[in-house]
Amino acid sequence: MIFKKLCFLFMISTIYFACGIISDTNHDSIVFMAGYKAQANLPFAAVYVAKEQGFYSQQGIDVEIRHASSGEHIPLLLSGKVDIATADASTILKRNSDLNESLIAIALLGRTGQQGFMSLESSQIKDIKDWEGRSFGYKVSIPPEYFALLSKEGVDSNQIIPIRVGFDPRILTEGKVEILAVYLSNEPNLVKNMGYDVTIWDPSDYGIPTLGLTFVTNDTLLEKKKDTLVKFMAATIEAIDYIKNNYEYSLDIVMKYAPNQDRSHMSYMLTTELEAAEKFRPFDQSKLGWMEDYMWEDLVDYLVQYDALNESVNYKDSYTNKLLKEVYDR
Repeated sequence: MIFKKLCFLFMISTIYFACGIISDTNHDSIVFMAGYKAQANLPFAAVYVAKEQGFYSQQGIDVEIRHASSGEHIPLLLSGKVDIATADASTILKRNSDLNESLIAIALLGRTGQQGFMSLESSQIKDIKDWEGRSFGYKVSIPPEYFALLSKEGVDSNQIIPIRVGFDPRILTEGKVEILAVYLSNEPNLVKNMGYDVTIWDPSDYGIPTLGLTFVTNDTLLEKKKDTLVKFMAATIEAIDYIKNNYEYSLDIVMKYAPNQDRSHMSYMLTTELEAAEKFRPFDQSKLGWMEDYMWEDLVDYLVQYDALNESVNYKDSYTNKLLKEVYDR
C-alpha cells in the first residue's frame, strides 16, 4: 500500500513538473537591444524593471536584454536578429528617408528631444544672443537644433566659431569651447559633479519641435510578432508606472544592470527622462507613449527646414499607435 502511494505521488509530481516545463517553454520569446550601454535612460530602465519584477512573465513572454556598443542595434533590428530596440525619433525619420529602411516607432517616451546646449555660468553667457563671438563645441555633426535656436533668437551663425570636439564634456571645463552641445540627461550633471555651475538651453523651451527616444521595430516584425510586442509594451508601461511609485528600488534594479555607473548620476538621468516623458502632454492625454500626428509632422517640417531631412519622407510610415491602442483598450 505504501509503495502504491509513493508511486502515485511520484506520478503526480512528475506530471506537475512536466506541466511547469511546458508552461515555461510556451512563453513567447523576444529580444530587446538598448541603443547604448546599460544605464538609466527611461526605456532601458523600464525594461530592466519589467523583467526583474516579473511583468514580462505575467504577460507570458521571455525578454532577452542586450546592449549596443557602436550603433549595431538598428542593423540587427532590420535583419530580424533583434525584435525591438530604442532610437531617437529623428534617427528613425532620417534612416527611413535616406536609406529607405522600414523602422517604425511603436511608443514615444521622450516627448521632447535629448539634445540641448550648455555653458559654464562663469562664462557670463546668459542667453542665446550672447553666443555671438563665442566658440561652440559639437560632437560629430552640428545638430539642427543649433541652427533652429539661432534663427529663433535672431543670432548670426557666422559670428560663432563651431568646433568638432567629440564626446568628452571636459572640453568645456578646460576652456577649449564656451558652449557645448549635450545630451540633457547626461553631460549637465557630469559637469556639475566636477564642481561647475552651468547654464542649460533646452530647444523645446523655445518652441522647437523636438522628439526623443522611442521603442522601435520594423514593419515585418510588427506584423509577424504583433501579439508579443503588445505584451512587451503592456509590461513595459506597467514598469514605468512602477518606477514612478517605487523610485529608489527601481534605481536599485538599474544598478544591477549598470554596476559600474554612479548611482547619483543614474538618478539624474532617470529623473530627467521621466520629466521629458510628461512634458507638454495635453491634460486629456494620459496614455504614456502615445504619439500624435502633429508631433511627427512638426518634427519633419523642422528637420527639412534646416536641411537635416529629405523632403520626400512620409512620416506616417515611421510610427504607429496600433500596439498601444491594444494595450490601453484591454
